[in-house]
Amino acid sequence: MISYPLLSRIKVTPINGRITSLDLEKCQVHIDPVNFDNKIKLKLDSNFYSFDIEFPVNVEKVSVSLVRPTIVMGPDGFKILKAPRSNSYMKANLKYISSIETKLKIQIGNLEKDIQLEKGKFNEKIIIPLNLDKLDHEVVKLCTDKNFCKEYVIPIKVLDSTGAEINKKIKIRNSFVEIEEDRKLDLFEQHQITARSISVYKSILRARVGDILNLDGKEIKVEPGLRRIFISQENETREFLIEGVETPLLDFSAKIEGNDLVLSTKLSRKAGMEIIYCSDDWRDLVEGNAAIKLNLLPECSNLIVSLYDGDLIWRYNYNLDLTVSSFIKTAYLNSIKIKQHLETFGIL
Repeated sequence: MISYPLLSRIKVTPINGRITSLDLEKCQVHIDPVNFDNKIKLKLDSNFYSFDIEFPVNVEKVSVSLVRPTIVMGPDGFKILKAPRSNSYMKANLKYISSIETKLKIQIGNLEKDIQLEKGKFNEKIIIPLNLDKLDHEVVKLCTDKNFCKEYVIPIKVLDSTGAEINKKIKIRNSFVEIEEDRKLDLFEQHQITARSISVYKSILRARVGDILNLDGKEIKVEPGLRRIFISQENETREFLIEGVETPLLDFSAKIEGNDLVLSTKLSRKAGMEIIYCSDDWRDLVEGNAAIKLNLLPECSNLIVSLYDGDLIWRYNYNLDLTVSSFIKTAYLNSIKIKQHLETFGIL
């Protein structure tokens, strides 16, 4: 508390310190000393005067110390949890006695950190993340704005990674296996992912539309065009690209012309064609419309047509009963005509 001269309509402004209460009638002001040098300075203003006054103040010095300070550095590649740019930390109990509020500046290497000191007696635990080089020790400097400074030389303890707690996850992605490791040690952690190639699988497939493919135990029905499929099970994911290929055969018919069996085909694209007609066979590359002649075999009623497009095969079975019946009927009518014609000559 400070008393000042009585002036009419006086205005009190602190030059340093901070006013906590002011009684104009008693001419008393309560000051919290801030940024002072053993003196409190006030500016007094009235309608007639304006001047500065000083009051000597005896304030107990700030006492600050670090109790059991330790600097810990993590193993190579380890960072502090929630402070990924820090590879070490200092921990200590900050013990101080202060009759005023002031700031404490802590300097460690290139780091400067400000801590607000309250009035009173305190013993607080502090942990400060750091990013230090590998040294044997580090100098820690404490300073306040009251010309108080103190230095500590603190040895650096480097942790050994062999004591880390390891959580490992293995994921298979296509032809690679990913090993994800989370290591935790003290306040440090390390996240590491390594990948290596495993057995190559057949990932691009051509299949006939309508076929059922078994991919890693899952049945997939082939649809027209390109289709991308992801098969996931437990920790494994694989990608497949499936090309659904439709049959090139658009139209097929058979008819008898004389002693020939004439086959008419229409293909949407070039493909290899194989025809098996009992003891007769035929094969060639066919594109668009084609007419194929085979020797008619009245005793044969089965026709097998196979189409080849790369490694894909379409096979069709045709029954020629109607065609053969038509041939037999034609032959029977022809035999009757021949018989009638011969009877006119008296041969039969």
